[in-house]
Amino acid sequence: MQIKSVNIIGRPGVYDIEVKAGLINNLVKVEGLAKQVLVPTFGDIHVHLDKTYLIDRCSERVNNLGDAIRICSQAMVDSTFEDIKIRAARALRESFFHGVCAMRSHVNWHESNPPKAWIALQELADQWKGNVELQLASFTPLDLFEEIGEQIAERVAKDQQVLGAFVLRNDNIDTKIKYVFDLAEKYDLPLDFHVDESLDPRACGLDSIITEAEKRQIKGRVLCSHCCSLSQRPNKIMVDLLERAAEVDLGLVALPSTNLYLQDRELDRTPIMRGLAPIKEAYSLGVKTMLASDNCQDPFYPYGNYDPMDIFRTGVMVAHLDPNEWIGSITSLPRKWMGLYSGELQTGQIADFILFEGKNLLNVLGRAGSSRKVYRNGKAIETNGYD
Repeated sequence: MQIKSVNIIGRPGVYDIEVKAGLINNLVKVEGLAKQVLVPTFGDIHVHLDKTYLIDRCSERVNNLGDAIRICSQAMVDSTFEDIKIRAARALRESFFHGVCAMRSHVNWHESNPPKAWIALQELADQWKGNVELQLASFTPLDLFEEIGEQIAERVAKDQQVLGAFVLRNDNIDTKIKYVFDLAEKYDLPLDFHVDESLDPRACGLDSIITEAEKRQIKGRVLCSHCCSLSQRPNKIMVDLLERAAEVDLGLVALPSTNLYLQDRELDRTPIMRGLAPIKEAYSLGVKTMLASDNCQDPFYPYGNYDPMDIFRTGVMVAHLDPNEWIGSITSLPRKWMGLYSGELQTGQIADFILFEGKNLLNVLGRAGSSRKVYRNGKAIETNGYD
């Protein structure tokens, strides 16, 4: 198979591509203008499959993050094992057809025994292996760790998954963060924190996480998502924290859609603050910085369709990002962080990629819903018929 006159992300010029036996067999630079753009398949490193598609069951208005937590928790009470699998499977289908090959889902975990969603998503992970590599991260309020953290960590380690916590202005936060790190060290687990999902500058959980990582010299094992309050802190403190984060190879995930929807949300006025972490500063200081979908069609974010390119378009617009510089935030970087093949588009590599209509990436982003073909192992997948 040959694909002619394409712009390959990360490579100057225009190319013809030969695909043979599921691999990129040859890349030939040619003259002329590109007609299509080739992008690696996506990695979506922060989603909530146990909550997804619950919005139609929620009639109460969401005014803030606290409302979203309460309303979504009520809607989840009646979710059966099969209901969770049906909703999550729909999300995985949408992701797959949009070009996602890897995903990490957080799973609410508030008791010592694993929740039914954890078991349901494990089954789906087995079913989707080879199409969408699904990792799971436990998602537990920090204040519950003293009571049930040991049991959670033991089970997460048994299942070879990721230990996660929700951190937001907790009392005795340093002691509690230390205990989470103790468990991660004991069971050899990577960590994934929801932290400082607020515009209150007193939300300083990131400080405790970085300090604990420094003490233990843990590198490349700690991921922090949201970090909204960091944008409200004095510039000197923000820069110092980001420099320290880079030194311990801490990862940062921004969630543009959910944070824009919930942060600085007062229904009778226009929001002033964007609610995003200072991702350009983080990136420039060497922090591995990623974008992800987060919530989709639930009280935290009632829109969305599991298309990382839509998330990327939003991030590019609201944070004034250079698309060519940042495309790795939804492709190679999250995949590498998950311990998977980075998906670089080079000769000899697996022919997994997405082909968009357009002359360049700016052209693709300028046309929401632009046509695409997703290729896996050198074959175009059928995209019709999904919900």
